[in-house]
Amino acid sequence: MKRYIYQGKLILCQSLHIGGGEYTFRTDAAVVRRRDGSFYIPGTTLGGVFRSAVESLATYIEGLSTCAFKKNCFEQKKKSGEECSTCSLFGFGAKASKITFEDSVILQGITDMEEVRDGVGIHRKTEASREKVKFDYEIIPAGSQFRFEILIENPTTSDKWLVALGLNVFSLGFCSLGGKTTSGLGNFKLVLDDAYEIDLANPEILVKLLKTNKPDSAWKRPPKHLINDWLKDLNIDENEIKTAQEQWKIPNFCFIKLKLSIADALLVKSGDPSLSGPEEYSARFVTTTRIKDDGSCEEVQFLPGSLLKGIFRSRCEKIIRTLGVRACDPQEDSDSEVIACVNQFKDLEKKGVPLPPPEEIYNKNSCPVCKLFGSSYMKGRIKVMEAYPIAQIQLKKVDNVAIDRFTGGAVEGKKFNAEIAVAGNFNCEIQLNNFELWQLGLLAYLLKDLYLEDLHIGYGRYKGYGKVKGVIEEITVHCFPETAIYKLLSDNGFSGSENPPRVKFEFKDFLDGNGEYKRDEKLMTIVEELAEEFKNVVEASKNG
Repeated sequence: MKRYIYQGKLILCQSLHIGGGEYTFRTDAAVVRRRDGSFYIPGTTLGGVFRSAVESLATYIEGLSTCAFKKNCFEQKKKSGEECSTCSLFGFGAKASKITFEDSVILQGITDMEEVRDGVGIHRKTEASREKVKFDYEIIPAGSQFRFEILIENPTTSDKWLVALGLNVFSLGFCSLGGKTTSGLGNFKLVLDDAYEIDLANPEILVKLLKTNKPDSAWKRPPKHLINDWLKDLNIDENEIKTAQEQWKIPNFCFIKLKLSIADALLVKSGDPSLSGPEEYSARFVTTTRIKDDGSCEEVQFLPGSLLKGIFRSRCEKIIRTLGVRACDPQEDSDSEVIACVNQFKDLEKKGVPLPPPEEIYNKNSCPVCKLFGSSYMKGRIKVMEAYPIAQIQLKKVDNVAIDRFTGGAVEGKKFNAEIAVAGNFNCEIQLNNFELWQLGLLAYLLKDLYLEDLHIGYGRYKGYGKVKGVIEEITVHCFPETAIYKLLSDNGFSGSENPPRVKFEFKDFLDGNGEYKRDEKLMTIVEELAEEFKNVVEASKNG
């Protein structure tokens, strides 16, 4: 019998919210905490995300199986030895799990800080905040580090494959924890420090472990070497991929890294009141706390992922409607052309009628925008991360007065000021998961508007504020061979590096010395084909 232990740290790339089911005088949604008040990530949360990550891959690996997308092994009343690969590792019913996830306690960061984020719903027609759609939640700052430790008991070959795949996914930063993950929260990256292989069949080793309850350095293995050993006999089941009818079910990932530059003036208002004093403002630029590599913290201006995602979704809705296809408003309850897709499911629930299966919700009961951005009944394919500054943002105080509509003069007592950003750049990342080609085509139209400075964000979009320019700096695609995106890229001369079970493509150096896109014929061919795929979906939607 052997025991394996992997240890490392989880580094938050974005802020994190894992609700503790409690509220405080400051917020309706406090994060989960230990008895001493410090932050931690429950092992159940990590285990759930880890299992979900490997279940999406198991279908396409020879020798692996999963019941995740059908009646599970417990409901099928399978006996021990008859279960699928994922249930064999994670357990089901009376069968214990072979893998244990320890609670992740905070290693580096602020343990006693309370930062509360405010959010509002956006009206799609006026692009102003909706009444009675304000919410708030507590977050753990980006840059915080947590201990990571898992223990695997006597794994089989298939168990090792699943664990190695999950650790690779965690290490590459594909996964997110907690709530509001599609709005930029919860993204993290795993850094493995140590791995141990312990032979419990050896009496001397067993006694030593029982006495100290700590792994000995003699049992240590380099984590990457151990993972590679576990993956060496793994094979992609290309027949499963070739026979897959729906591309959106096949795991793939796309990272789009953008640089958002302030073109004129930008104001994203903070919900916190300004501190009294010489620099008191009627409206301050929103800030957040970020933990630096040395463990110290800094307050920085940022663009919330929820803000960016809402604006991106609103623009995609306009693009779809301009082409004559229905795109719903997720907040519209009235009986109109833009009524929310989810209303039909709410009506079924009120009548006690079972909901359609996920495939039908996606294919038949959701508009194109909901298929990409998701709804309350279906997780989206896109994540828009929070945008943090590349360097210090240049701020400026501006004074304003209200104008009397009759006299044209200033209204007495109606002077106000604001803290605006006038120069600076933000790093932004968009992640796509299980996407289809036409969804990349739709994003191409969105990113074109962003590049042409036609997409305004934040406060005062009709008063000269909010103009930004978005430039793509890098695109990375991870996908299985035999998928549509793999064929499109490889047919146009982009070769990938193997990283089981995906192939990675990178696009770099998009820009010339003047900040303009280069004319790359291979890349233009790919963009045109993506746009054609989007056009085909639009035409199919028009024809019912």
